[in-house]
Amino acid sequence: MKRLDLERKLRMAGCYLKREGGSHSLWTNPKTGIIEALPRHAEIKEPLARKIPTHPATGKVKLPGE
Repeated sequence: MKRLDLERKLRMAGCYLKREGGSHSLWTNPKTGIIEALPRHAEIKEPLARKIPTHPATGKVKLPGE
């Protein structure tokens, strides 16, 4: 999954960028309080994209085709 697509999904789910680190961006889900590190690669592997908690009920990203 493209990083920009994942960032768009995070914003749509109510998450926000907390800060930029050396090689990762830290995203916060205000509904759960979970902070997740997102690497700064053009492509993010699907298992990591699924792991990032954005959906308040399930804690999972809704990817296309799910």
